[in-house]
Amino acid sequence: MPPMPWMRTVVPGPDQTGPEDEPVTYSNEEMFAGFTDWRQGEPNAAGNEAVMDPSLLALGWTDSFVPMADAYRFPPGWRSNRFGAAGMAQADHPSKLDPRFRGGVVVIGKFDGVHRGHQALIAEAAQQAQDLNIPLVVVTFEPHPTRVFKPDAPPFRIDNAAGRARRMAALGVDALVTLPFDIRLINQSAEEFVRDILVDGLACRRIVVGADFRFGAKRAGSLETLREAGGEHGFKVTGLPPIAIRGTTAGSSLVRQLISEGKVRDAAALLGRWWEVEGFCVAPGDGTLVLALGDVIAPAEGFYAVRVASAEPDAPQWHGCRGKLSQLGVKRANLTLVYLRPEIVSALTNTAIRVAFTDSHGPRA
Repeated sequence: MPPMPWMRTVVPGPDQTGPEDEPVTYSNEEMFAGFTDWRQGEPNAAGNEAVMDPSLLALGWTDSFVPMADAYRFPPGWRSNRFGAAGMAQADHPSKLDPRFRGGVVVIGKFDGVHRGHQALIAEAAQQAQDLNIPLVVVTFEPHPTRVFKPDAPPFRIDNAAGRARRMAALGVDALVTLPFDIRLINQSAEEFVRDILVDGLACRRIVVGADFRFGAKRAGSLETLREAGGEHGFKVTGLPPIAIRGTTAGSSLVRQLISEGKVRDAAALLGRWWEVEGFCVAPGDGTLVLALGDVIAPAEGFYAVRVASAEPDAPQWHGCRGKLSQLGVKRANLTLVYLRPEIVSALTNTAIRVAFTDSHGPRA
């Protein structure tokens, strides 16, 4: 794929540390230095095009945003926890949610990567939820349906389940229902899904999906199916077309392609944030940290500018370093983090970490 000419971002804060430099640690504020609110469209004093939304940072959003001229907007003052819950509620079936989350706006999808197209769906649902003062609920699936139907496929996910949930909470979602994608759900008809999940389970008043949304056994259900069911059960349905960023559609397939080619900055433009991986890391004793990517897609082999932080829920401190991506066969890849201070390696060893990719250095160190 040729370079994307519309993509031009800046890396916030100081440059990444190198072998001859002192390692750099970033607070949340420093991680986002030079960024502005893309909803407001106001340039910062330095004239940087890279942007972030400080209202989402206040919700615990710890990623950085890059520009989109035709940005959709969350409603002014949008916040989560509007219904008295301590953080985003989570369940694997609507019947396990607190009744306060019934009667809301429901968004349905796989949401791999929670990219800008997904964010547009959630922003639309947030506006409806705020207008009606009702909950915003996301319904998704785990494992990813592709993993079930193609169990031998190489790793392909942009986010694991923990990363997806983190981003949903940061966007102000009130409740996340992660349905087990098992044989029962695979064989459930579209009509049964509507009755079991949307009507009996969530008593939804509104539904927001992509215009090409399919559901139910053999993908028989569609946007029109939902609208017909809405007429019967009393809910309204909104179908949004794909979101284009300067002519390029924000979709999971393109994001995966860009990541696999090592074009992490281009991927960031479609994600609306730096691409992240997270998981449990180990220290082999040579001053580095090693993270196995598992079922997350591996970028091209080589070296990357990255920032690492603890995956603990409190606002993290980000540490600049380099990451070396090594393929270990078709289905395995490791990320080795180098140029970290010894006390940081010690603090993060044998813990869950987050790693944000901010640039590619290619095959060289």
